[in-house]
Amino acid sequence: MVRLDGAEDIFFDARSSFSSVDPSDLPTPEEAEAQHRSLRTLLPDLMGSLALLRDKPSSP
Repeated sequence: MVRLDGAEDIFFDARSSFSSVDPSDLPTPEEAEAQHRSLRTLLPDLMGSLALLRDKPSSP
């Protein structure tokens, strides 16, 4: 169960969600690390953009 601030609870079962993943499809540790670095770089910009969209007054 995952509790989100001010939102409904979401149940997430990783075993059932990822049971069909073939290990040969997984990235190498080096590829995973590069993806992780890239996501950490992009995340602040993404969160800022989402906040701007959230706070933007709606047009009539």
